[in-house]
Formats: sequence, structure tokens, C-alpha cells
Amino acid sequence: MPDLGMSWKEALAYGEETSAKSHYIKDARLMAQQKYDLGRNSSWMFTKHGVPLQIRNMEKLKQFLDAGEQIHYQPVACYDGGDGSRTIQFFLNQIASDDAYKNVEVRTETRGVALLMSDERTVEGIQTKGADGLYVDISAKAVVLACGGMSNNLELLQNYSNQDLSHCVAVDQGHFGDGMVMAEQTAHGRCKTIALSSMLGYVGGFHYQSFLGLAAGDNPSALFVNQMGKRFANEDVSRITVDEKVTGVIGYSKLIEGQGVVYSVMGRGLLDYYEQNGLFNAMGFYGNGQNDREFDLEAELGEYADNPNMLKADTLEELAEKMNVPADAFVSCVERYDADAAAGAGDTLYGKDAQYMIALDEAPYYAFKLSSLIVNTNAGIRVNENCQVVDQAFVPVKGLYASGIAISGFVTDVYEVGNCQCVSIWSGSKAARTLVEQDLGGTVADDWYGDAEWSNDDRPTFSNWDAYEEWAGKQA
Repeated sequence: MPDLGMSWKEALAYGEETSAKSHYIKDARLMAQQKYDLGRNSSWMFTKHGVPLQIRNMEKLKQFLDAGEQIHYQPVACYDGGDGSRTIQFFLNQIASDDAYKNVEVRTETRGVALLMSDERTVEGIQTKGADGLYVDISAKAVVLACGGMSNNLELLQNYSNQDLSHCVAVDQGHFGDGMVMAEQTAHGRCKTIALSSMLGYVGGFHYQSFLGLAAGDNPSALFVNQMGKRFANEDVSRITVDEKVTGVIGYSKLIEGQGVVYSVMGRGLLDYYEQNGLFNAMGFYGNGQNDREFDLEAELGEYADNPNMLKADTLEELAEKMNVPADAFVSCVERYDADAAAGAGDTLYGKDAQYMIALDEAPYYAFKLSSLIVNTNAGIRVNENCQVVDQAFVPVKGLYASGIAISGFVTDVYEVGNCQCVSIWSGSKAARTLVEQDLGGTVADDWYGDAEWSNDDRPTFSNWDAYEEWAGKQA
């Protein structure tokens, strides 16, 4: 088999460096193992099993490169559009159509509710509940908990997190912490920290990919004020923090969580600018023409007109009253911001780059009350480098594995770009290999990973467009 990953020594160095940057919240050995296996797992998905690889948002990437920015994270190159559910469906279709999987039974609308155990250190199966309400006990030599996070179960999340969740809103993705609840039956060890993978500023009641909502909560050109009617930070925080030297995180939501109340303020001038030019979205996911949705801010202003989290006024003083913030401080804040924008030399208060200083300009004025949007959680179940669930002393619970965003050790307390995809691919594959060898007494085929020459070096930073097109062409 060709060497498809970095050396173990190199991977360990990466793990230690990454862990140190997180103040040792991340598990250095887990980070190293994932990095070591990353190229092999890419081969397993894309060549062994034929999962479609797509390069998305090519124009956004080209804009980055033309501007001289290095591409050091990967929201633009992903599998089958970047949607994990599509990849799951791909494998389900493969299972249904290939005789090699004729003995595999897939049960949908079936929820895991409890582990079957001989003692707290030995798992012997799982109890499920179907759509018909009936409970079924399934004996098994090994169980893999791949149940997602707990972002939709704020009560459970509060038990694990010391963060103030009063400003947080979860995307409704069905992440109720089922894996965490089941792991609690065992001698598993809790993680060191719960990561609330909150990403964007979010307007309650808006669709989470609303362009108007993204304009308010996910743009460096936004104007944020707090409960005192004053700015409190450079709103360009995501472009500051999306940096390989920092760890590739998204920081808008943490800005919001740290304040009592946060409003994003717009005027006619800023809205007109967005209508003509699109949005400055830090992650490159959204903008004019993206996500197969029409970019029409005026339509959204009408759609959300009755939303209590969107306020409208003809004067700044009137808007301040509706926001319940001091009018003098608020008016002074906006006037200074607009003056800096008009001067074209940048932000004199917090140093925001001049290109993102767009004047609110004129009425009508709008204020959007922001919450922190929890996309998912990463953490809860502690595992070793083989994805076995372990106790506080890192002794494995026999027959129990966990994967995906249910496991801990890979993130801090913020959203990290591309983490969910990479960790899920790695941990699922690792758990499968280990349980075959250790619990089922089987062997793993020599061609488990396929024959492609993938390596970590095949995910480079690109300094020019031609280099990227050459690489992307090879993957197509």
C-alpha cells in the first residue's frame, strides 16, 4: 500500500501544536491520529466507494485568490456538495443495490434509547424504539454511537456546559444527545469541555440561511451595538479568526454571547450596497446566487416585517427608543461610524478595514436583535485513538464506540471550519476497523482504503488560481 498520509512523527508534532493552541483542550493524540489517517480515509470514501467529490463555490475561491489570500481551509472543496446527509444516502443506496451487503439491515425511524449491558464496562447490544412505539432489544458484540450532538437539548447541554445559553438558538437538526444519554449508562469519561459550535449571529425567527439574516449577523460590514447603544468590537471578527495561525474558527457568535443584548443596525445606504454588490461572507458559503435561492433583501424585509426581532424606524432616535438603548450614545455611535465610512480611511474606533466600512446613510433604519446560532455541539463522549469509549483512566468500555460530533477532544468552545466532516469521516472508519478486528475477531482487507495516491499534501494551500484548477481537475 502506498504511503497515503504524513508520518506518525509529523502527525504527533501537528497534534501537539494544535493542542497547545487550544490551551490543551484538544487531545493531542486524537488530533495526531486523525491527521495521520486523513488521506487514507479520503481514499476510502472517494475511490474505494465512489462518493462524489465536488468543488463548490469556485467563484468565491477565485475571488480570495485574486485578492492574494491563501486558502487554508476547505469549505469550497467537499464531498457531494458538503452535505453529510447526501453521503449517508449514497451509502444507503449502495447497500440496497449491492449483493455484497444483502445481510445488512437498515432500520429507519428507529431510535436508540438504551444500551444492553452485563455491567457498566461491557456492552452487549442496544434497545431501540421504532415509529410504532415498540421497543426491541438487539444483541450485538459491538455498538457504535453515531447519534450526533446535543444542540437541540438545551437542558442536557446545560448540565455539561458552564456557558450562558440565554443568548443561544439551536438549528433544528434533531440533535437531542441520545448518544450522550446512552453513554451515561457506562463508565465513560466525560470530556474536558463542551464545544458549542456556534457560528453566526442569528435573528430569531429568520430562516438560518436567510440573506437578510446573514447580512445582519455574518458580515464584516455590519454595525453591532450592545445594550448601551455602543459598538463593542471590530465586527470583522470572523475574518480575523478564520486564520490557520489561530485555528480556523468563526467568532461572531462568541461576540454576541459575551454581551447582554446585541443589535445589528442597518440603514438604506447599507441595504442598497448589499443589493448591488452582495454580501461579504467570511466563510464563503453564501452570497448572490448561492444555495439556489433568490437574493432579494427587499422581499425579506417584507417577509419578516412582523418579526419582533426586526425593528424599523424613520430616525435614529426613534430606533434607539424601540431598541431600549440610550439615544444619545446610539446616535453618536452611528454618526461616528458613518463619518469614518465616508472618509474612506477605515474605522477610527476599532480598526475595521476601510473596505468593510459602509455607511448606514439614511432612513429607514433597521435594528436586528441577534442571538448566537448553535449549529451543533462537538463533545460529550470521551474516546481513545481507536474511537473506543473510555473511562476517566482511558480504559475502554468493552464493545462500545462513538463517532462524529458526539465525541470530544477535537474542538475548543467555538465553531471550527470543516471539523465536523473530517472528524466524522475519520472516527466512523476508525471505529469500524477496530471493532472488526477486536470485537468480531475478523480481519480488515488489505485494500480497505483503496489504491488512490491521496495524502495530506493533497489538501494544499493555493497561492494562485492555476494551481487550484490543476488540483481540482485531477479530483474531477
